[in-house]
Amino acid sequence: MQKFFVLAFLLLSAFVTTENASADTRLGDSCDLSVLGAKDKDGFLRFDGALRSALAKQDAAALALLVDFPLTLNYGDGAHVSLNDAATLQIRFPEAFPPALRSAVLAQKPESLFCKYDGLMYGNGELWANLVGEGNAPQFRITAVNLPDVTARSAKPAETKVQLACSTDKFHIVIDGKDDAPRYRSWNSPHAPPDAPALELVGQGDGEGTGVCFHRIWRFRNSNVGYVLSQPGCSEGSVPEKAKAQLEVRIGNRPPLTSWCY
Repeated sequence: MQKFFVLAFLLLSAFVTTENASADTRLGDSCDLSVLGAKDKDGFLRFDGALRSALAKQDAAALALLVDFPLTLNYGDGAHVSLNDAATLQIRFPEAFPPALRSAVLAQKPESLFCKYDGLMYGNGELWANLVGEGNAPQFRITAVNLPDVTARSAKPAETKVQLACSTDKFHIVIDGKDDAPRYRSWNSPHAPPDAPALELVGQGDGEGTGVCFHRIWRFRNSNVGYVLSQPGCSEGSVPEKAKAQLEVRIGNRPPLTSWCY
């Protein structure tokens, strides 16, 4: 019996050692992602690839999926601006992500990035990212942008408005287009822009409530499956922190499936 326990202990030790050895969190000499709490580097490399694609294409909708809102813009003169949602990010995209910042990110290789306990730095600190979210699946997101050039402040409305960009534990979702004919796109995680969406629909948008309690509701249908996304508004129920909307999926006459979208 004693030999059995010794053998079991040795096998377990070997398994743990092998598992730890296979967990690669190192990007390069200046960044081991384990300092941020990452278990491996695969999630970051997906984030990094999506970030580069969104900046190269100047795709505000794709970039909104990579931002931890509210996003703070810090200027060289000490001023700060908070971008609270995807629509604001799109309007101020030229200001928040000017050509010099985009070039700095695109020119830097992942193995040359620097990180410490409170974030990962692109360029000379123009853009910072970190792991955000609770539970077993935190995601890398942009957490701050530093803009030394204070003359870049501008706001140019876009032709296609991003109305919502959020993620559940299974999907990445973007709603954009016209107010009276919104477009719904979703990607099955871990897929995200620039990948083609798994589903694309055109539906209807309206709202409920008045004043500060007004909230948007979007409805879409694909055959016998209905998708409804609604902002929290002044809900009497418990709304998780940073939840942007609640997704409700109705399949035929079955009870709806609901999840929060962050």
